[in-house]
This record gives sequence, structure tokens and C-alpha cells, in this order.
Amino acid sequence: MKLMINNNMIRLMAVGIVGLLLYSCYEDTPIGDPLPIEPDYTLPQGNASQTANDRIQQIYDTYGSYILYNFTQKDFEWTIASGSANSAQIIGTPENPEYVEAMLNLLDKYWIGLFPDEFMKGAGLPYRVFLTDSIQSLRVPGVYNPAQRQGLYYAYKITGMSLAFTTLSEDLRTLDDAGKQTMRDRIQATVWRYYFEKEIFDFINLPERWDELSDYSTTVTVAAAPGRGFIPQMTLSTSSSAFMLTAPIVFNVTASNWFQSSTTRNKKNDVFAYITQLTQKTTEEIQPLIVNDIIQEKFEIIQKYFRDTYSIDLAAIGNFR
Repeated sequence: MKLMINNNMIRLMAVGIVGLLLYSCYEDTPIGDPLPIEPDYTLPQGNASQTANDRIQQIYDTYGSYILYNFTQKDFEWTIASGSANSAQIIGTPENPEYVEAMLNLLDKYWIGLFPDEFMKGAGLPYRVFLTDSIQSLRVPGVYNPAQRQGLYYAYKITGMSLAFTTLSEDLRTLDDAGKQTMRDRIQATVWRYYFEKEIFDFINLPERWDELSDYSTTVTVAAAPGRGFIPQMTLSTSSSAFMLTAPIVFNVTASNWFQSSTTRNKKNDVFAYITQLTQKTTEEIQPLIVNDIIQEKFEIIQKYFRDTYSIDLAAIGNFR
């Protein structure tokens, strides 16, 4: 026997459902006040100087970013994995509170103070900035991870929207003027690597003239690179045995830096090379790189692009000592 449903039955069913909903709403218990959202970290964190703790609180209040010197491994750690024989746990040793103020002064001088405030309130400062004495990997020995790689040290580490600096606390005690300049270079190199990897800036949609000057479609030799408008790229080196705070920034000149898997990647690497040269070196130090009109014009294009788009003066950052 078939059940026949006519329009009247449908109307009655609809009225009944609406009535149940209204009754349910009427009988609902009030939700009450929303639960408070607890901050991720409590400030001040620990026994750094009062000046340092006050500055960390001010940075959080202004930019919404945590500067962390007292953290657990759970806060810091993440796993890099590529099969069971090629995995590593990254261990960050918290900064000695005694040196936090000295490192904050360097970050203020060579990072926060060199960028527009509005940019720093947006994407300029990562949500978490870890100050570490050292960063080291604990690797599982295997075919792709020989035992001698177990103690690899890092100059910095990036994960999610977090950035970790290696400061080697004890070295901060004896920094002379040359050491401070090396720290300036290392801070800027670390920051721009973070901006590059997290695509904080648009490295692709530059003025059309940049693409007219840059051919990414064919490979190039090291000798021919300057004639094609390509300049050395920055590398922050690591060591399998120890990391030195004063280790110099390296600019590579291998052809693989300019030509990898895709035109987009090649262009990003090219743009990044010009940015890091400008922010690592003074105008005078850059002059030997400008061996033709192509390189000169590309330097001019990238500087104007960052001034007009982001209100950032790349040359001023490089000239600040």
C-alpha cells in the first residue's frame, strides 16, 4: 500500500517543524558570557632585566608578537621527515636571560627600527620570535643521514609564523664594533630569508621592465651571468660541528642559483639576490657588481618597487651601520 502525501500534509509537516524549532528556542538555557581567551604566553616570562621584560611587553602590545627567551621544547620543536632514515628533531636551547636585553637592543637597532611601523604591525614581525642560545638537530643515523650529521647547528630556523635566532649568549658579552656589524648582517639575512620563504612580499609582479631585462628560459654559466643581469645570491651557512655567531654571510655564484625547477622560482631567486645585496652591503660595496646597464637598471627597479609598494628603502637598510 502506497502512502500518498498531498500538499495539505506537506503544509502540516512544515508547520509542525517550525513549531518545534520555536519551542526549542524558547526553552533554551541562556548561553551566558563567552569564555575568556587566554593568551598563549604570560609576560613577563622570566628573570631577564626589567628593561628587557618591559620592551618585550611593549613589542607585544604594539605589534602582537611574542619575543620568547623562556620556552619549552614543545613550543619550539618540529619534525623534518623524509622517511625513517632521514628524520631530525630540532632542539632549541633558550637564551640565557642575562643576555636578552643585549639581543633585544640589536633586534631593535638592526631590524624593528629599520622598517616602517605599519609594516611591522602587519606581517613584518612573526607571531613568535625565539631567542635561542643555539639550535641543533638530533638526527637518526642512516643511509641518508650519516652519524657525523647528527650534530648539525643552525644559524636560524623558520617554522610556521615563527622565527628563531641563534644568539650564542656568551658571544654577546664580547661583541666589538666589527662583531656588531656582523650581527647586523646576520639579523638582516635571517629576516629576509623569513620574508622570502613566507612570501611576505610579492616577488613576482614587478614592473614589466624587470622581465624584459631578465631571461629565465635558458641556463647560464657563471661567467655569462653578469651579462644576463644575474648577480650572486646570499647563503646563511651552517656547520656540522659548530655555529659561530661571527661567521660571514656567503654570496654564492653557482649557476644553479639562477636556474632551478621553474621560471617562477628562478625569478624569485633573482629578485631575492638583488634584495639581499642591497640590504647586506653599502652603496659603495655594491658598485663592483654593477658591470653593465642591465644590472644597474635592475637595482633601480627593485629599489623603486619597494619604496613605492611597501615604503621600504632597501639601500638605506644596507647603508645603516
